[in-house]
Amino acid sequence: GRSRTGMPDYLLVFRKDGDNPKPITHTRDAFPVEQWQQWASPVWMDIRQTNTLNATSAREEKDERHLCPLQLDLIARALILWSNPGDTVLSPFMGIGSEGVMSLKAERRFVGVELKGTYYRQAVQHLDAVDRQSSLLPKK
Repeated sequence: GRSRTGMPDYLLVFRKDGDNPKPITHTRDAFPVEQWQQWASPVWMDIRQTNTLNATSAREEKDERHLCPLQLDLIARALILWSNPGDTVLSPFMGIGSEGVMSLKAERRFVGVELKGTYYRQAVQHLDAVDRQSSLLPKK
């Protein structure tokens, strides 16, 4: 197979006109200027390409060329930049649940839609694992 090394991923951001009911704000303590400068850059060179959920069990032979899990670092960054804790994140093409896992870890609610049964079942397993893990942590 061919390697994807050096192939860029693109993140498209769409915004509804008007102000958010609850503005997204960041304090200097929680979001230092150096971090903001790096994240405001149009190219993010520090996203780890291999930091993805394991998709092996969701693969079917005919899916081999299609399956492409999204990097968890990219999802985490997008959640911090464009949502607040408690917001609902929608993933209309949920796949194996990467956006859902990171949403729950970032204290967001999650709604995902997936047509393919094997992807859906894998997403449910990933989301259940996060739910079990968070139930072991002390409440804030």
